[in-house]
Amino acid sequence: MGGLPRTPSRLSLRPKAGSVARPTPLKVSFPFIHAARNEQRE
Repeated sequence: MGGLPRTPSRLSLRPKAGSVARPTPLKVSFPFIHAARNEQRE
C-alpha cells in the first residue's frame, strides 16, 4: 500500500476519479453542481 503519492499516468492526468465518470471538466461541472444545491435548499 502507500501507492497514493505515486499514481499511474492515467490518474496523473485526472486528479479526481469523479472527473472520469463525468465527461465535462470539473471546472465546468462545479458551477452546475453548486447551482443545483442552491435550488435544492430553496
